Amino acid sequence: MRASPRFAARFATTSLLAVLGLGSVDVTAQATAKWTVVVYLDADNDLEAPMMKDLQEMLRAGGNADINVVLLADRNPKGSGKYSNDSVANLPNWTTSKLLAVQPNKLRELADWGELNMGDPDTLHRLLTEAVRLYPAEKYALIFGDHGMAWPGIAVDETSAGDTLTTLEIASVLGDFVRVHGKLELLGFDACVMANLEVAAAMSPFAKYMVASEEIEPVEGWDYTAWLTSLQRSPAADGAALGHMVIDSYHDSFANNDQAKGATLSLLDMGKVPVLERAVEELAGATRALLTRGGRAAWINLARARSDTEEYGRSTSERGGSLVYDLRQFADNVVQGAQDPVSAHAAAAVTAAVRGAVIYERHGEGRPQASGLSIFFPQDKAKLTARDETSYDETGFAQKNRWFPFLQDFASNEARDTEAPVVEALSSKSQGDAGGSRTISAHVDANDIDSASLILAIPQNGKRIVIGAMPVELEANGQLIDEWDGEWFAISDGDAEFICPITDFEEVDEGGDLYWAAVPAQLRMHGTREWLDVTLNFLLNLSGDDAVGDLVYAVEDSAHGQREIDLMAGDELRPVYVTIDSAGEETLAAAEDGRKVLHLDRIDDIKVEAIKLPAGSYQIGFRVEDLAGNHNDAMLDIEIP
Repeated sequence: MRASPRFAARFATTSLLAVLGLGSVDVTAQATAKWTVVVYLDADNDLEAPMMKDLQEMLRAGGNADINVVLLADRNPKGSGKYSNDSVANLPNWTTSKLLAVQPNKLRELADWGELNMGDPDTLHRLLTEAVRLYPAEKYALIFGDHGMAWPGIAVDETSAGDTLTTLEIASVLGDFVRVHGKLELLGFDACVMANLEVAAAMSPFAKYMVASEEIEPVEGWDYTAWLTSLQRSPAADGAALGHMVIDSYHDSFANNDQAKGATLSLLDMGKVPVLERAVEELAGATRALLTRGGRAAWINLARARSDTEEYGRSTSERGGSLVYDLRQFADNVVQGAQDPVSAHAAAAVTAAVRGAVIYERHGEGRPQASGLSIFFPQDKAKLTARDETSYDETGFAQKNRWFPFLQDFASNEARDTEAPVVEALSSKSQGDAGGSRTISAHVDANDIDSASLILAIPQNGKRIVIGAMPVELEANGQLIDEWDGEWFAISDGDAEFICPITDFEEVDEGGDLYWAAVPAQLRMHGTREWLDVTLNFLLNLSGDDAVGDLVYAVEDSAHGQREIDLMAGDELRPVYVTIDSAGEETLAAAEDGRKVLHLDRIDDIKVEAIKLPAGSYQIGFRVEDLAGNHNDAMLDIEIP
């Protein structure tokens, strides 16, 4: 990893140059405003198009004598599909890094710094130096707009080999800034999954308040017009008040959109984060001791607490998503299943500390347990030790908090569990009608089952193509039973449909019928040839006679992190199915049948709904997965007349 530079002397030197009239841009000092909002807009990647819309939103609010808005905007040269060649206000398309001041419906170009690496901390240092020199203010806000990856960092620069700003690099720059100018009033991440304890712990010494999202953000991101306009009306607002403006305008902007169901945004009092860190330290110590004393039984209890916690940044890709879970809900689950008073007390202290640190948050109905902060919680050693630009053990949080040793112990216990659950007595009893209705039943003898699904497959040339799954309740005695009516889920746009390859469920309301469902698919954006691997996220309601679901958003899980993609008229979708060979190896493959392609027209019409299966040969049965991720399938051949 690139060593983090030290910048304090350089901040001071630059300020002296400004006084002497030797600065690099425009050294005429501005009158001190109430606020200077500094935006690090890294659009040199596949988020360029939506970030240019963010810039348009800033223009509609502009700045005034009280509120300065200054930004660095780096753009990408590709210019099609996920990218943009559009002009913005008075500026034609550019592919370099421009230092800009936002005025009402106009951008003032302060400097063109050429092609810069937005993943280099020197770039962030340079922006902060110039912003403070040119636009001094009583309060400063720093907003990052780009891909978010939770603890690994933010800001992906595609033309610089995908370099990113790690949390360590951001902290280094901000540490030296704060020594000269004091704490930021507000630090904001207009990005996915950055409301993460590891991020907050790294940033807490440098800002009074922080705004970020636990979950993937819809591609439109924050509503800059609304919250900048609100700040202009109330320039005396502090960081907490500004955070409220950002959160309320964000959620209000999705009020009539299904994206609201998955939206989360929270406001942290950064002065309370150290208390939360100490509480997590105590919880980690208590659970490590519990694992030592209680062995497998203790591990099962903690694994179930993790499994029953909301996960953010979920993905059907091999990368596995962000692996971050709601911290308060996990602590609550530990309390409910506590095996000793020490771990129960420690978990309760974490719950109280989260409530103290998160002073405001809003979430959609599909993320009902979102409390405002997540924590990294991979299940196995491979994901715990994975390395990209940085690895988890290099984070400041991992190096000083016992949470990382707890994760190591947890993963070691998981690694010892390699035996798949056994599904016995599988049977299918036809109801005697022509629609394929039947009762499917089986039995599982295990106390560590995480989930059970009824799965449907098509046999083909010695392989099994799994075309979908739906959750099944496991009875206390190990009994699995499902009254199947011959219908299955399909994704429809009102004109065409394809069998829905749901591969992942998360129960949203415990004991209820609302599920967050993940569907692997491929998307071809209008005017392009490339098929992109995406995860379609639906909120399913299984309570009525007809199961229905609304599309929340489509997410691409790229090497740069996750991004929500706005589906547009003219785009095309096709399903991706799991194929299992004779050796049990699983692969994901897109359906190449052109009849299974949806040519999107009315985006609001995309639904999940139950349809009668067409006649043919199928396999139906159960997939059972234990808390260690081991799974087993038991299947029967059936014919649909």
